[in-house]
Amino acid sequence: MVLCHPYFFKEFFMDFIRDLEDLITPYLEREGLRLYKIKLITGGKRKKVEVYLDGKEGGITIDTLAAANRYIGDLMEAEDLLADSYLLEVSSPGMVTLREDRDFIFFTGRYCRIVLDDKTVYGHIKSFDSGILTLTTKDQGEMSIEKSRIVKAKLDVDF
Repeated sequence: MVLCHPYFFKEFFMDFIRDLEDLITPYLEREGLRLYKIKLITGGKRKKVEVYLDGKEGGITIDTLAAANRYIGDLMEAEDLLADSYLLEVSSPGMVTLREDRDFIFFTGRYCRIVLDDKTVYGHIKSFDSGILTLTTKDQGEMSIEKSRIVKAKLDVDF
């Protein structure tokens, strides 16, 4: 039995994600899509590749996701990115919990719910810079919130 150092697996994951991102970027740009995240999950009988896409203007249709799934799957097969059996799942990020700075930046323009210690605020993300989230709300207009004050932040539906 051959055991590999965990660093090898981390390198493999990072290389795979970088290679897949490089391969699909021209397609995404051509189709007006943005890549939110790629995950490679191991364990069990086969690997699982999760690709999360969003439209450049926000939102994505089921038909667009299905077409992207076919395209990415065909590309992965042609390039032989994974030697073993795998399951490819292409989906939208959905109602993402916003945690990282990059989440706030990626979803600029989208409607969200921000929970603070003393209140909950709803609005569209105008910008995020240097730890400051700027929202445009219906009731209070534009407001700035320090990220350190945010208890929870999540995309929401604007009715």
